[in-house]
Amino acid sequence: MDFNLMFGRALRAARLDVTLYNEVEADASLNREALYVVIIVSVLSGIGSFLSLLFSGSIIGALLSLIVGIAFGILAYYLFCYVAHWVGTSMFKGQGDVGEVLRTVGYASGVRAIGLLAFIPCIGWLIGLAGLVWWIAASVVALREALDIDTGNAIVTAVIGGVIVVAIYAAIAAVMAILGFGVASLGGLLN
Repeated sequence: MDFNLMFGRALRAARLDVTLYNEVEADASLNREALYVVIIVSVLSGIGSFLSLLFSGSIIGALLSLIVGIAFGILAYYLFCYVAHWVGTSMFKGQGDVGEVLRTVGYASGVRAIGLLAFIPCIGWLIGLAGLVWWIAASVVALREALDIDTGNAIVTAVIGGVIVVAIYAAIAAVMAILGFGVASLGGLLN
């Protein structure tokens, strides 16, 4: 694998280069490379969260944020792609297969690398917000090209996919919080 080519493709995706999205949509040999983009940006975003919490004095929180951030970044990618594929093909008669969605959205995820800068005091959250908006725009272009649907339908597809991913993430976070509270309570009983 040529990391220079992969980086170049991710940069073109960040520029919302429609020809890039059409190229990766059509090239099934780029499945693994698109996943690598997702993994790399999930690690970078996780490091940004880790540093942010570490600088605020929460070492355990920082470690948990790093691990959960990386795992959720990868899980959210798959979940978003499968939901978006289902929405785009069932509601809007999109024509792409799941592999095309995985490849195009994988490259669109490259803009999430900006999450590395989340630790910067006062403006880190703004950088994160800008990265989120940029990722949404890139994902809309990716879905539009992968599913051969119009921009309006791609926006609705991305919104539905994003809402479902956030809902599942919130449910997982709630379960983890309840389990954490239960373990803490049990620890208090044993003391």
